[in-house]
Amino acid sequence: MSFKRTLGRCLCAAVSAFAVCSMTAAAAHAAYPDRPIRLVVPFGAGTSPDAVARVIERGLADRVGVPIVIENRAGAAGNIGIEYVARTPADGYTLLLAGSNIAVANSIYRNLRFDARRDFAPVGMIGSVPSVLVVAANSKLRSVADLAAYAKANPGKVTFASSGIGTTSHLAGELFNRVAGVQMVHVPYPAAGRAMMDIVAGRVDVLFDNLPASVAQLKGGTTRALGVASMERNPAIPDVPTIDELGYRDFTVAPWYSVMAPAGTPPEVIDFLNARLRAVVADPQYRSRLEDLGLKVLPGSPEEMRRFVDAEIVKWGDLVRAVGIHAD
Repeated sequence: MSFKRTLGRCLCAAVSAFAVCSMTAAAAHAAYPDRPIRLVVPFGAGTSPDAVARVIERGLADRVGVPIVIENRAGAAGNIGIEYVARTPADGYTLLLAGSNIAVANSIYRNLRFDARRDFAPVGMIGSVPSVLVVAANSKLRSVADLAAYAKANPGKVTFASSGIGTTSHLAGELFNRVAGVQMVHVPYPAAGRAMMDIVAGRVDVLFDNLPASVAQLKGGTTRALGVASMERNPAIPDVPTIDELGYRDFTVAPWYSVMAPAGTPPEVIDFLNARLRAVVADPQYRSRLEDLGLKVLPGSPEEMRRFVDAEIVKWGDLVRAVGIHAD
């Protein structure tokens, strides 16, 4: 009887301890968030990703009830900031402003210490911007057909600029090489602004640039747009045809932005953040600010974002391997 009483007391104690732990864990999750959340931008202040982050920060802070602190960790084409977030605790207090580069990095860089699929949990999409094919205002290339014909007749003589190896401007040029059957030569620059300066000066021939970054030059008459790399014409430049409608089917290059968390972040935290992120991009006040930056808003669930990112990894990974792009 003594043994039974002792066993019974032990079982009761274990059950009580389990209940206390469960209540403590539930209380911890219920209290989330109870301190500021960091949103890491893997590029410098003043860049397009930084501008998107600062719009999201304002709306998200109001909805989660704690400050959102933007932290710029630039370097190595965004890889420094991405790796940093991958190594932080999966508690919902450090998030990543992720972009297209995260879907390409593992295909281009052979020695990365993070993996887009393994190390991150999607929180939600923000939006995407179309790429536009631009030339100098005085360029003899008047259309996409002109570009393709001249490049075919003069292999290796047409140059295309980019903002660096593995960027969307680089991949867009390589994709056009492939679908048009031409051999334009890649000229990488350390930043998109430098590439645009040399386009205007006529030192390089063409550039696939983010539309928001190109609008000032297009409206100022220093550059011309030959085509938009999206499935629909863009309201900012409605007279410019899509490259798809010019015969290069499904030619889409649209840099995108999203929010990710370290893998292992509790599902309830992900759902909490996703609901509030979707509320931000649906709010006319913030939606209009994002659209002013040239974004097409793309709200969705974490599962929808996972499928989107997986498709991007496959699409650009196939191109990277076919062309043989690598950065280390």
